[in-house]
Parts: sequence; C-alpha cells; structure tokens
Amino acid sequence: MLKVIFFSSLGFAIFASFFSLLFYFGDWQRLGFIFVLGLFLGLIAAPEFEPKVFKHPTSFQLFGGLVFGLILGIFFNLDTPSIIAMSAIGALLGGTASFWLKHALLP
Repeated sequence: MLKVIFFSSLGFAIFASFFSLLFYFGDWQRLGFIFVLGLFLGLIAAPEFEPKVFKHPTSFQLFGGLVFGLILGIFFNLDTPSIIAMSAIGALLGGTASFWLKHALLP
C-alpha cells in the first residue's frame, strides 16, 4: 500500500513541478504550491489505481483531502477559520474523489 501511495504521489508531484519549474523558474512559492497539489492528486488517485490494496479507499481519500487543506491553509498563512474552511473543502474534494477523478484528464 505504501509503495502505491509513494509512487503515485511523487509521480504526480514531480510531473506537475517540472512544468512549473520550466515555465516559472524562480517563483518558489508557486513551485511549492504545485508540488503540494501534485502530492494531493497522487494521494487521492492512489486508491483509484490499485483499489484492492486499500481497505477503506474513501476514508483514505477523505483524510488525504483534509490534510491537504490544512497544509495549504498553513502554507498561505491564513487565519484559523480559513484553515478550518480549507480543511473542510479538502475533505469534501477527497471524499468525493471517486466520483470526479474518473473524469479528470490525468497523464
């Protein structure tokens, strides 16, 4: 399970960061945001790639989205209510990932 999560998250993060680094070199805050966004997409996509490995894929995706929202809120130095809102939005995106991820164009 950890191998699937690791390769999926790192693969998405490196792929997205490469283009950000190539076209926006020197904008380190953007690069960090794109890297974390790639990690998030890889994290929530991992149960869709290997569904038999995960016992509770929706819970895993929901928790991943919650943590992603928390990290983004802290990354952008938001106040506490905004961090909570970002976490809730991330949890909503993670919890519904099995519905919308199959429509996303992934590399």
